[in-house]
Amino acid sequence: MKIKLERKLNTCPNPLNCKVCHQTFEVSKLRTLLYSDRGLLIGDVCPRCVKREPPEIQRLLKQQSNLLMAPSQGRGAQTIASYQQALELLEVSTEEIKRPAFYQRWLKHIAIFVQETQELEAARYRLSSYTVEQRSRLEKAFERDTE
Repeated sequence: MKIKLERKLNTCPNPLNCKVCHQTFEVSKLRTLLYSDRGLLIGDVCPRCVKREPPEIQRLLKQQSNLLMAPSQGRGAQTIASYQQALELLEVSTEEIKRPAFYQRWLKHIAIFVQETQELEAARYRLSSYTVEQRSRLEKAFERDTE
C-alpha cells in the first residue's frame, strides 16, 4: 500500500475520518490518502497515523477489518458493503507500506502554493478560459522516481 499526498479540494468535507484509527481529524491544505497496491483509494489517513510505524498501521487496519466483520448487537444482519470493506482492509493490511519521502511533502506544499497563486492571478485578470495544470512537471518527475 502507498500513502500519497494530494491537494485538498474545496469540495472536500471537513472533518475527515481516518481509515487507520477511525478518528475524526481536520485536514490542512495537504491530504494524505491511502492507496492499495492495485491503485484503489482506501481512504484518508490522519497526521498521527502517518507517523506510526508500518506494523502498527497494519495492526490497526486488521483491527478495523475485524470490527466490520464482527456481528453487531441490535443491527441484525451485516451488510454486503461493510463486509466488502472489511475484506479490502484485511487485504491491504498485508501489503508493504510505502510512505512519501520527506522532500515530497515540501515539494507538494510548493506545488500547492504555485497553483493557488496561479488561480489568484487568473481570477485577478478575469481569464475565463484559464485552467490550472493538474500536476507540475516537477511533481511528475519525482513521482516517477518513487515508483
